[in-house]
This record gives sequence, structure tokens and C-alpha cells, in this order.
Amino acid sequence: MRSYEKIGAALREGIRDGRLPAGTVLQEAPLAELFRASRSPVRQALEALLGDGLLSRHDGRGLVVGDGRAAVLRQPPDPAALLGRPADDFQRVWAWQRLHDEVERILVRACVLGRFRVNEAELAAHYGIGRTVARDVLVRIQASGILDKTERAHWVTVPLDQARVRHLYALRILLEGAALTEAAPAIPHAALSDMRRRLRDARATYPRVEAGTLDRLEHDLHVACLRHAANRELLEALRRTRCIIVSSKHLLGTSVALPPDDPFIAEHAAVLDSLADGDAAAALAALRHHLDSAREKVLHRLHVFREAGRLPAVSFVGAMPANYTDKYDHQES
Repeated sequence: MRSYEKIGAALREGIRDGRLPAGTVLQEAPLAELFRASRSPVRQALEALLGDGLLSRHDGRGLVVGDGRAAVLRQPPDPAALLGRPADDFQRVWAWQRLHDEVERILVRACVLGRFRVNEAELAAHYGIGRTVARDVLVRIQASGILDKTERAHWVTVPLDQARVRHLYALRILLEGAALTEAAPAIPHAALSDMRRRLRDARATYPRVEAGTLDRLEHDLHVACLRHAANRELLEALRRTRCIIVSSKHLLGTSVALPPDDPFIAEHAAVLDSLADGDAAAALAALRHHLDSAREKVLHRLHVFREAGRLPAVSFVGAMPANYTDKYDHQES
């Protein structure tokens, strides 16, 4: 789960449970301080909640909880209002989240280069954190398919080789198509409008687009739209394919240069425009075309990184023992 997803989930829970009542003003700076995050993920979280109709704009600074008809309540956010727990507990819960993106970035590079052992104790020592926090970080990274535990209970990166990428895309075409068909009539028009605006803004400035912005565009189509599907089991099955999106997040525009033409913006626009027009069949066809095209782009991107990339120089990532084999061995195709 990305930083803005985590922040959004906490705010969403506070709104749903009434700890953030209608009219409460939410501003970027105080929330960034509370979550110990930069303003960018806070802004993305607030935009997502605005698109879902949980927040509204008003005459003053920030956004307000609800539809804007309640009296404005200006009160500084506190952990208890968000999660219903003391400040000390709140900070412990979020300890793993402050490290998540950095560790994820390291492990993405490792899994593109092959299979490597990840040592939980060394991770804890490297960052000066407890084993419980280190385990929390690894468990959450495991959910996206970058990392897993072997049959011998060792943490190991799951290689993103050519065969696995093709298998993952075959799965995405099946599952994302089914999820989009189910989600299409339930996606709020305001959310689609915001997504299309972000695409237009990115297209206007490309290639001067930050990696975080590209990642947000990926999240809009492949996560935010699809989460409106009612079949939660289908969405859970898709979680493990997100290693593809995560790899792009940490490589595209940083380790791998952006291509001269936008990597996916026009293809995303075709899907979102069809959804906005109420044409689910056209949206499904555009999504399948996009995934077919994206597969080859990702394969090329990962090949470029393998040619010049190096294993991150950290103590908690190391080579597998000689002659070690397990369930992740498979033939490259």
C-alpha cells in the first residue's frame, strides 16, 4: 500500500466511524505533520476522498468532510480523531509506513535482477528498528508480489523475469477486465473527472513528469477505478499482480529514462473517456489494448535495468545459498 493510500485509508476510517464529523476542515500541512509524510501523498489522499464524494471544497483553505452543508469545524487533527487510539500507539502503528517506500524501492531492484535472500534481522539493524516493525514492512511488501517466504520460512525476492511478467499480464487481462466490467457503472463521475484532469495535466508537461505523478495515474485506473467492483475476492486476487505497477513506480523516470512518447497516458485516456461516456464495452476493449501494449513496454524497461542495474548495497539483501532450489524456480521463456 502506497503512502497516500495509507493516509487515505486512515481518513476514510475516521469519516466512516464519525471521528471526523461533517464540516471538519482537513488541510495538507497539519496532516503531513501528523502522518510524518510530505505534502504530496497527503494531497493525493485528499484528492481521492474528494473524488469519492467524502470531502467537499469550501470558501476557505483545505477541504471539508461531507457535502459542504454542515457548519465548518476548524480543529487540528489528532491521532485519536483518526484512529481512535492514543498518540503513542498511533506513532507505533505508522513506524513501518515511514520505511515502506524506501525498502520497497530496494527490493524491487533486487527482484528485477533475480532472486535474493532478505534478512529480517539485518533489516531491523540497518534502520535501527525492532524486529516487529521490520516484519510489518516485509509482510506488506509481500502483498504486492515482490517478496515472499519460501517453504523454509526465509524471506526471498520473487524474480520479475520475462516468464513471470508474461504470466502476470495474462492474469491481469482476465481479472482487470472482469473487475472493470463490474465496476464501470459504480465509478462516480466526479472521480472520473478528476482522473481525466490529472491525465491532461501530465500529458501537457510530459516528459517533465515526476515518478510519483505517473504512479498516481497508474493507481487511478488500475486500483481506484477497479475498487468499485463488488467482488472483493476478485480485487484481492489482483493485489499480487501489483508488483508490475510497483516496479514502474520505482524505475520509470529514475533508473530507466522516460521514453520520448508518453508511456501510457493516451491509453489510459481511452479507457477513462469511454467510462465517462457510459460505454463499458469500449472501456473494456481499451483496457485490454492498454495491457497488451504495456506488457511489451514493461519487458523492455526491465531488460534495460538488468543491463546496467546493480544489487542495492545493503546488508539485509544477499545472495541465495549455493544449490538452493524451491517453488520459485522456473524456466525463462
